[in-house]
Amino acid sequence: MSTVAIIAAKGNSRRIARKNMIDIGGRPLFAWSVIQAKHSHLVDRVYVTTDDQEIAGEASRLGARVIWRPVLHWDVSGRFVIGQAIDMALSDGDFDVIVCLLPTNPLRMPYDIDMMIRMYHAKQGPRRVINSLIMQHEVMLVKLEEDDSGMLVLGDKGARYGILAGGTAICSRQRYQEEASGPIFDSETDAGIVDHAGKPQPEVFNYLMEWWQQFEVDLLEHIPIVDFCMRKYVLTMPDIYERYGAQDLIGNHNKEIRRDDGNDNQD
Repeated sequence: MSTVAIIAAKGNSRRIARKNMIDIGGRPLFAWSVIQAKHSHLVDRVYVTTDDQEIAGEASRLGARVIWRPVLHWDVSGRFVIGQAIDMALSDGDFDVIVCLLPTNPLRMPYDIDMMIRMYHAKQGPRRVINSLIMQHEVMLVKLEEDDSGMLVLGDKGARYGILAGGTAICSRQRYQEEASGPIFDSETDAGIVDHAGKPQPEVFNYLMEWWQQFEVDLLEHIPIVDFCMRKYVLTMPDIYERYGAQDLIGNHNKEIRRDDGNDNQD
């Protein structure tokens, strides 16, 4: 099966001007997702879909194939954009598996991508989906009302819960194209306008990431947090990605390349 990675990196953002070009760990934010996909052993082609000349130039320099998209309404869903990119990428040859990488989550490793692809192939079912997840061992969830009062709706110290985070998801091309035929705008999806009754639902499996990989750049105050985590937990060796990419096809021992010997993630 052929696998492609698609990264949707638009030129501007509602909250942070030119967010995808903000410096994180010495590179533009979106560039880390390209680098990680390029150093994966199991990704065959990497695409960046963008409407921005500077992003396109940097993506090409890093070895990604650029898909130009028209300037779209700010509320257009990422699902629609990825669906459009899939149609364009098919002109370079057929493929079976889609790896969607959010450029605002730069803390994944190529190892994570490869292990999620392996998990995808190990599971059965045409509608299977692999999501990245951050484990929470103790959850106290409070539902807030408009007057800021709240009610505990979930309190469980004994079960395992997860937060969808890490900005990585894998599914079949066919399934994504089916989803892309849904609503164009995020607001429609968020409002629950789409009726899923009677439609076959995906079988979701979860790949567990480290706690620090949950952080993403969505607001200005997130930038120093993500930059700190990038330097402390990922860029522990100057050539960390090159070392991983130069290895033979992954085995469990490669997970140690997440960080230097002697560094742990308990600080």
